Amino acid sequence: MPWIEHTSGQNWRVRYRRIDGTVASEGGFTSTKSARARAHEIEADQHRNTFYDRSRGHITLNTWLPRWQATLNIDEVTLENYQYLIGTHIRPRFGTCPLGDIHASDIGQWSTDLHAGHEHSTVEGVVSLLGRILGDAVEDGLLPASPVHHHHNRGKRAFRIPH
Repeated sequence: MPWIEHTSGQNWRVRYRRIDGTVASEGGFTSTKSARARAHEIEADQHRNTFYDRSRGHITLNTWLPRWQATLNIDEVTLENYQYLIGTHIRPRFGTCPLGDIHASDIGQWSTDLHAGHEHSTVEGVVSLLGRILGDAVEDGLLPASPVHHHHNRGKRAFRIPH
């Protein structure tokens, strides 16, 4: 069962036990009311087995990638292609970011920036690969959901159909 603790001044934190028995905390609450509300959320989520420990998303993409690549069962050409796309496009932008700090808006802006110098199919392939990487992080419990969303029919038409 989660509990709250006064840290200093008007600051509170919520403490809770993880499945492995270790104690974790979430801080930054400015009132007992908000800390208690979060403690109740955590407790309810733990009972429903839907609780996501936010500290798990602190692993960076660079740290996650070797673990992810070890799980792949793909041919050598595909693996080389993945390594090229990761090294050229994904690592430079998101490599040092904690997984939990990668947001859909960041990916959307990055995708827009990539479109400025690359073919649409290349950008779609890179974004799709990032989606696979982050999707597997979700399955490993490192993220609650993937921030990669494939939106269809959201941009300008590439051509006009004459009437």
